Amino acid sequence: MGKRKPLDPGKIKPATLWIDAKHYRKAAEGLIAMAADAASRGDEGGVRQLLRPTWLVICTSMELGFKAYLNRQGFTLERLKWDVGHNLHQLQQDVLEQAEPDGELAWIVSRMKPAIGLLNEPYMDKRFVYRQIGVARYPKEQAVVCRLLEVFQGAIKPLVNLPVEGDGPEAEGIHPA
Repeated sequence: MGKRKPLDPGKIKPATLWIDAKHYRKAAEGLIAMAADAASRGDEGGVRQLLRPTWLVICTSMELGFKAYLNRQGFTLERLKWDVGHNLHQLQQDVLEQAEPDGELAWIVSRMKPAIGLLNEPYMDKRFVYRQIGVARYPKEQAVVCRLLEVFQGAIKPLVNLPVEGDGPEAEGIHPA
């Protein structure tokens, strides 16, 4: 492998990670709606085609949301990228260690444990990107996992220095040219 390129903390901040996590979650919600539409038409093939891409964007949203929180808690970008990588289980454990044990964040993140147990290995192995032959077992309720991500992202929003009110581009630090 080549030399590790250092990350620029001036360009990647907890808020930018959070914004990207939100965008991936919204993309997942769109894919879930498309799958529901396919299911309502009896199009099982259409539903199956959307399964892996939907889990990919859900897992990416989860990863970025966890990293936004951990970066805000003092984890360096290098540690998150090189030491933790795409390991959702490790990210979850790190969030649980940083969050108040009886607090809202710990409760939300703990509720994700069964899904992470099924999703972590295929996400780390990029099985949602590169199809493998064989039977795969994933959680059935993608919408439930998305809802947990939405609640988690809402809970950490003020912690990553984003305004709590408003949901437009300006509230996310995006200003039109």
